Amino acid sequence: MAICRTPRRKLLDQAMFKLCRGIKGVVLDVGAGASPYSQLPQVKSIRLDIDKSSHKVDVVADAHHLPIRGRSVNAVICTEVLEHLEKPGEALEEVRRVLVNDGVLILSTPFLYPLHDEKDYWRITPRGVRRILEELGFSVDLIESQGGLFTSVGSLIHVWGERFPPLIKYPLWLFAHLLSRLDRGCSEAWTTGYVVVARKPCS
Repeated sequence: MAICRTPRRKLLDQAMFKLCRGIKGVVLDVGAGASPYSQLPQVKSIRLDIDKSSHKVDVVADAHHLPIRGRSVNAVICTEVLEHLEKPGEALEEVRRVLVNDGVLILSTPFLYPLHDEKDYWRITPRGVRRILEELGFSVDLIESQGGLFTSVGSLIHVWGERFPPLIKYPLWLFAHLLSRLDRGCSEAWTTGYVVVARKPCS
């Protein structure tokens, strides 16, 4: 049911599926979970997660220490993971190590979104993401905001509504999605989060 996803997740899914359609070769999905974005016919996916208990993964490992050979991966997908890493810069340095020259990193990270895990450490601004990536030698091709104020408020309501029984929860979820439709574009300052595309230079 469409309203079961938060307004943020709806926008995120649309953006990620669109961006991932263009990748080919070996794809490393870091923090893969159910790996919805890396299961594409044109790629060989390596699904990596720190927890194997809830989803089918190929490699169980910490994102700070990737057990992957250097320069062996054409693209890395890292969706809603950075906020859970104690040292996101170190993890991104590992991503750079395993990428081939001109390899692509596609990541997302939340901004105006509730704390949702005991290891939810960070909310990084777009300027912060750009600075981290550029200091590691990436070139940043895209930073795209996911929704504006109404999508952010709608997503907060949606997550808050999860605690209630269906008779209350479903109307709240429907209201959250209707509210998000009031946005007329995306806002960097009031967004639910960002999708980022970066590239490891050839030299």
